[in-house]
Amino acid sequence: MHKHNRFLTTLIASIVIILLTSCATPTSQQQANTAPTPPPRPTYAKRIISILNQQGKSTTITAEIAASPEEHSYGLMYQTSLPENQGMMFLFNYPFRYAFWMKNTLIPLEMIFADKDKKIVDIIHAAPCKQDPCPNYEPKKEGMFVLEVNEGFSNKNSISIGDEVVFGENL
Repeated sequence: MHKHNRFLTTLIASIVIILLTSCATPTSQQQANTAPTPPPRPTYAKRIISILNQQGKSTTITAEIAASPEEHSYGLMYQTSLPENQGMMFLFNYPFRYAFWMKNTLIPLEMIFADKDKKIVDIIHAAPCKQDPCPNYEPKKEGMFVLEVNEGFSNKNSISIGDEVVFGENL
């Protein structure tokens, strides 16, 4: 009987240890090493986009086109870089003051908002969101098109409010 009690006590102690270690909170190092896997990235169509500034200079980029709600939601999340003269163009069906946020966006961006006539109505500089709650970036005026490019793109290419966005060929 004594051997049976010792066996039972050892068994119960082992089960308790297993349960406690399986419920333990991971350390911050363990959490950093087990970051959630991003969802699969949508396949975006590409198109040439040009911006014609008021001095007559044209700047051309290759833009991925985000046209569906799923594509709008994913945007440039989880990207660690964006090549120069590339970006993402968000297309909407009607003019509105569409607000954007930078949740899970790892690179600083400029958001260039254009109205239904493809005239730039606002340029917003947005930093990656490092903790919740993430701020919303909303333009001063309604737009139908939003071009996201690397931070500094507008200044480097003399792009400002009133310039024209020109849609080129599909790629």
